[in-house]
Amino acid sequence: MKKATRKAKAPDTAAATLPPFSGAALVEAMTDFVGTLTRGKAHTLRTTDITVPAPLPVRTAAEVRAVRDGLGVSQAVFAGLLNVPVTTVISWENSQRKPSGAALKLLDIAARHPEVLTGQVRVR
Repeated sequence: MKKATRKAKAPDTAAATLPPFSGAALVEAMTDFVGTLTRGKAHTLRTTDITVPAPLPVRTAAEVRAVRDGLGVSQAVFAGLLNVPVTTVISWENSQRKPSGAALKLLDIAARHPEVLTGQVRVR
């Protein structure tokens, strides 16, 4: 009977090369940072004002199917266009699950601008 042997695991080189945590060094770095800010030497950050749209309403099974029917594609093709499993589309259309998050946004885009999903967008 052969005896099982275990090889010693090599130490994690990333963890081995990190300096030990120093609270004093952290406080010093933050103090330097605050000093830079108060002396007016900080870099100007880019900002952009945008209006965040209201959350999209949940789509019913009939609405999901209507979007797919509007594209004239099968459940498998629709799943491919949305980059989701076919079982997900089936469960949406059978009211077993409800689309949420990014899937709701994709369904909204598919309903309003199907050419984006089908690749038939024309560049002007």
